[in-house]
This record gives sequence, C-alpha cells and structure tokens, in this order.
Amino acid sequence: MATPRLITFYDSYTPFLTGGRYAITIRQEIRDADGQPLSHPGERGDQFPAITQHFEVHAPRFALQPGFVHAVHPPSGAVGPFDSQLAHVSLTRLMLPWEQILAEGTDGEYEGERVPWMALLVFAENELPGDPHAQGTADTKYTVQDVLDLQKDPRSTVLGPKIEPDAVIPQVLQSQCRTIDVPAKVFTAVVPRFDELKYLTHVREVTERPTLSAKAKMSAEEFTETGQYTLVLASRFPRTTGNYAAHLVSLEGFVDCLKPEGGPRTPDGIDSVRLVSLVSWSFTSHPDPRGHFSEVVHNLALPGEPNDDEQHPNPDHENALSLRLPPPADEDTEETAEVNKRLRWGYAPLSYRTADGEQTFAWYRGPLTPVPPTPLPPGLPSFTRASDSGDHRAETDAAPVIGTPDGLLIYVQQWGVFDLTYAVAWTMGRLLALSHAPARSAQKAFRRKARTAFSAAMTRLTTPPEISGLDPRTLTTAAAIAHPRPATDRLHTLLADGLARRLTRRRARPGAGPTPRAQPPAAPTRAHRLRTVLERGEVHEAIARGLADETGPVGDIINALATLDLVPFDHLVADQRMLPRESVRFFYVDPTWITALVDGFLNAGVQTTTDNVLQETVLRRLAVDANSVPWPKAGLLLRSRLARDWPGLIIEGDKDGRPVEIVRREYLAPDLLLCLFAEAPDTVTFAEPHQDLYIGAQAEDGDLFLDLRYLADNGRTGAPISDDNVQAYLRTGTDTMDIHRIAPELTGRLHELGQLPDGALRPAGFAVQLIQSPTRQTFKQP
Repeated sequence: MATPRLITFYDSYTPFLTGGRYAITIRQEIRDADGQPLSHPGERGDQFPAITQHFEVHAPRFALQPGFVHAVHPPSGAVGPFDSQLAHVSLTRLMLPWEQILAEGTDGEYEGERVPWMALLVFAENELPGDPHAQGTADTKYTVQDVLDLQKDPRSTVLGPKIEPDAVIPQVLQSQCRTIDVPAKVFTAVVPRFDELKYLTHVREVTERPTLSAKAKMSAEEFTETGQYTLVLASRFPRTTGNYAAHLVSLEGFVDCLKPEGGPRTPDGIDSVRLVSLVSWSFTSHPDPRGHFSEVVHNLALPGEPNDDEQHPNPDHENALSLRLPPPADEDTEETAEVNKRLRWGYAPLSYRTADGEQTFAWYRGPLTPVPPTPLPPGLPSFTRASDSGDHRAETDAAPVIGTPDGLLIYVQQWGVFDLTYAVAWTMGRLLALSHAPARSAQKAFRRKARTAFSAAMTRLTTPPEISGLDPRTLTTAAAIAHPRPATDRLHTLLADGLARRLTRRRARPGAGPTPRAQPPAAPTRAHRLRTVLERGEVHEAIARGLADETGPVGDIINALATLDLVPFDHLVADQRMLPRESVRFFYVDPTWITALVDGFLNAGVQTTTDNVLQETVLRRLAVDANSVPWPKAGLLLRSRLARDWPGLIIEGDKDGRPVEIVRREYLAPDLLLCLFAEAPDTVTFAEPHQDLYIGAQAEDGDLFLDLRYLADNGRTGAPISDDNVQAYLRTGTDTMDIHRIAPELTGRLHELGQLPDGALRPAGFAVQLIQSPTRQTFKQP
C-alpha cells in the first residue's frame, strides 16, 4: 500500500526571463550636494561611459529533451473508455510552458499574466492528412528555417508561425523539427482560445502526508509520485470510437488566430496550419455508455435496491444479492414451503444414488451460504471453532471422530431425503489428500514421522528401566520420550562400571550344568502395551511437542483448505444459476464444512489401530495448531466485467467502523473474483482503482458535468460539494470543451458557495474542478 500523499496545485511557475536575446546597460552618474552633475564630456570623452552587456537566454522552443516528459495520459497505446477524460502530459521542467511567449509585449499576456505558449491538441482518425490513422507521427523533413519562411510567401496556403528568424539562434534555424499540417477547419475546432490557455496548464506538487485515513492510502503513481510537475491538459474529449493522436504543440506566433471574439480563426486563403510538434503519442478510445465503472457497479447493486431505476419495486431486494437459487413459484403448499426454505438457505437439489442402489435426489450446500450457518442436528459430532484474536489463528474446540463420510450424512426423515453437505466435504478432503501431489506428500510424510515417534515412545516406555536406561523415578515421561539415545547411554554406563570385566571373569564350574532359572512371567501383548501407553495423557502431549516442528507442509495444506483454495468451484457453487453473469453475490462461510474437509484430508492413510489412535489424540490437534491463517467468516463472488476490465478493483470490508481483513482474494476466471473476509462485514465497498483518478468530466445520459469541489482552506479542499455540478459545455459541433463559457459559470457557482474569496477562478482552482475521483459503491448488510 502506497505512502499517503498530499497534492498541492499552483497556477504557474513563471520565470523572470523568457528565452531570447537581452542587453543590460549600466550608466553611472555623480552629482554634488546641489544636485549638479559632476561628470561631463571632456577632451578624452565621457568620464563615466555607459556599459552594455549582451546575452541570450536559451529555452526549449522547437524541440524538447525526452527527460522533460514525466508521463502521459492516456498512456501511449492504451485502449479504454476514455470518452470522458482529458488527455494530459506532465513535465519535469516546471517553467517550460512559460519560458517562451506567444507574442511580444502585452500581446502575449492575458489580464497582466503571461499565457502559456504551448497546448495539447488531440486529433481523431482522418483529421491529419499526414497521419490518417492517428498514430501520433509527425513530419521531420522541415528545418526550423523552412517553417519560419512560410510567412514570407504571400501565396502560401499553409500558415506558419510569425516568428522573426533573426530572433532564433542560427544553429537552431538549421536543425530539423517535427511538424504536423492541420487543416484550417480542424485547427479552429480543437485549438484553445487565447483566454482559455491559462486554464489548461498548472503546476502540481506532491509530498508525503503524515496522516491519512486507511481508505485513502492507495493512490496513482502518476498523480502521487512525490515531486513537482507541470501538467498541460487537452480540451477535447475523445468521445467517438477510434484512434486518437495527442500532440503537444507550440502556438508561438499564432496569437492572432487565437484572439478573435467568436473563437479561433485562420486568415482567408489558408488551407492548413503548420505546427511544431514537441511531444506526441496515440491511444484508442472505446466509449461504452454502459461500460463506465459507475454504470457497471450501479447495475450490480441495483437488484438489492428497494426500487429499480424506473422506481418499480424490487419485491425480493433483501435476498437478491445472496448466493442462492431463485425460489420457485409461490404456492401455498407444505412441499413448496420446504423447497423455498432450502433454497433460501443456499441448497441445491442433486441427483443421488443411495448405498442400496435407489435413485433419488438429495440436498447439497457448499461452504458458501446465504444465511449464517446453523448448528448440526442432535446426535452428530460437534464441529466448533473459536478464533484466537491474539494471533488470528483458528483453533478447534471439538473435532469429529468419523471413519467414513456416512457418519456425516444427514437424513431428513420428514421428507425422506438426505443432506449430503458435510459428507461431500469430508470426501473432498480425502480425495485431495490422495490426488493432489503436494497434499499427498505432506500428509504421508507427517503420518510417517508420527508413527516413528510413537513407536519409539512406546518402546521406551514399555521396556524395563534396566534395559532402556530410563528410570521413571528420575525422568518425566516427556523427558524419557525426548531422550536422544537412552539404550546406548545405558550400555556405556554399564561398561564404565566394569560390565566387560565381570563378564569375562565369570566361568562355569567344572562338571556343573547350567544354573536353572525361574520361568519369567508371560510378556504382555503388543496390543496391551499399546493400550497402556495410549491411556496416558502425558504421552499425547510429549509426542505432540516432539512433532510440532514437523507440521509445516501439512499446515500449508490446511491453510489452503481453510481458505477453500483447493476446492473445485462446482463444490463451492453447486448450480451456475446461483451466480449469473454481471452479478455479485455475498455469503457466509460455514466452518463446519471446512472442518469436515480438513478431517477428511487428515483421515487419508489411516490403516491400523495405531493410526486411528494417533489420528484421534495427536495428529488432528497438531494439524489444527499448524493452521496459521484465520478461517474466513464471509465473502463475495463477483462475476462481471468489473473484475475483468478493472484488475485493480478495490474491495474493502468494514465492521463497526474498522477494516475487515481479507483472507483470500483470487481471480478464478478473467471475469470471476472470489474474496473471503476474516469477519462478516457490515458494509462492503467497491472502489474504482486509484490509478483511475483522472482529469475530465462525469458522463451522464450523454452529457458531461464537472462536480464542484471545495477550494477554501477548510480541511476539505478537493472534496466534492454535495451533488452540485456545472455542465461541461462543448463548442458547437465539436468535442472540444468550451472553457470560455464554462469558466464564468464555474466562477459564479463557486463564489456563491464561498469558495472564491477574491472572486476569481485561477488555473489551479480550475484544475481541481476537473479532477474526477474514483467511483465508490457501498453494499450494506440487510
């Protein structure tokens, strides 16, 4: 998650001097007390002659270095619904748009301020003769001298900039430049008016912000990468489908075309305008009236609203977003009531063949339920889990002891049908242990180590102390089991005490037979020794502690099972009608289902009595302790273009005003997203990716609007002002924003709202109004 940022907008970054030639003249004059000059021309000339120093300020004019461009939007080659966005380029050279002048003197100023000399123009396909496919290409066959010489030919139908060649450095005059020839009609349609240019350029400073709410911590790199940038905005919306070429052009020398009262115009007899292109790129716009984020997410939420867009009531809106099959026709019968109840609980009917071969149907519900899970019927083993809030690790309070899935079949006696839910879960866990290679390997290795440890413990604890070397009077059971090599140590002790010497000295007496020995008592059977050892609780504890470090791979598998990572999708959603296209479905997660799944996994490989006992007393507990992730309590499934077209979709859950941890978020298909929460949230919010923070307008029913935003320094700068907005007017017959008309209306509305104390809308304030923040849609628990 990115570091919180603070964005500050500035009107401009105007240098004291623009590019050009300058002269500094110094004159010195000395006067006496009466104010009479003391210096006067003499025979040798003026005693204090004036000194003049000539110098030049070099600034980019006909070309830009690549490092001056920080980023462009839309990105070069991008394809998307950009019809309500304004293309823009961010520059690292802050003063660049003000380093040249459109015209000498006050002709290049508006209301006493220098007007930017560059503009970003956007062209559609077949608008530029030299680039009919709008690929962002430009001509490189002309020198700067060639471009400036156009003004000398009165018969030329191509208009060039009015720049005196003498004002250009000779080396620059002979250099190549990138140019585009824009038809006069296209030029007047897309070029900004003189008074609009200042609104299309501003400076942005991004710094780290010390505090910010958790929800706002993610931001776009382009918009929130720390540093200072100058942004030049286009004024044309790419509202039709196709390729578009964006060119950052120089308007120096064209001021006369930008100032007419009725809008930009070209002189009579001019067919095209030759502009110097400083930067260019292309992108493809695919407008989709129903494909904007706001439209898609609104349609997802609409079934859960009390009324649709036409204010018709949604009778089942409280359950419309739950993961379940739609109920059948409402009939007042006992059978229909039972079916409706099962469907409301998230069950699906499945074909089922009983053990005696009878073909019937049964109910099945996956782990994802539309209602909070209910306890098991009486008589079945308890599956209860409690969440450890300290380390978020789930623990089992009571684990089932089931040898076959038949123990989890639920028979609904009233209707003569089975509920297969938990039996299927147990069987799936067992199948995963046998078919999934990592799970199979982890489970086998874990069980093998457990058998070895148990066999060693039983041998040590059932062997006489004089042989095992373990004295129960001095060693606890845990220490005896953990002892690395007690028999070897006992042998060494006996040898040190002279055992070998005593054995060699002992000789049989002459003529005497072997000394008769008493018949030893019958040794207890292995089964008896096994039962004796397993009755001791401290043995379980000791073996469990000894195997604690060996549970890593098994813990990884159980973590995956706990988050349903290995479960086939058709076991999660039994019927595709539960999740139609362009839908979102919310659910709870049944912990009993997961417990049965895990138990089935652990039960695979049980073959002997030892295995059964270990399963009951040690392995299940160790496996649960190895579970290091919280078990999910709720979640959602999103099947929509929202998942496919917005891969950075933000999903946030909140409970009692605090964020809810997301246990798992995974794309199961390009348009299918699964999200599991550690708790059941009160609200879930879908938010447009923060990189979709863009400059433009809100589209609504074919019209464009600018949402009004706070400008006064009241801690809410940039936040929307309720639902107030201003229409983003377009020039007649074009897709170009009519800032000449919009700016006065924005100024009036913001002034009425107390956001313009001095009564003037500045470029920085205008840029804030153009920012379109990501759309958010909140779903509340009914």
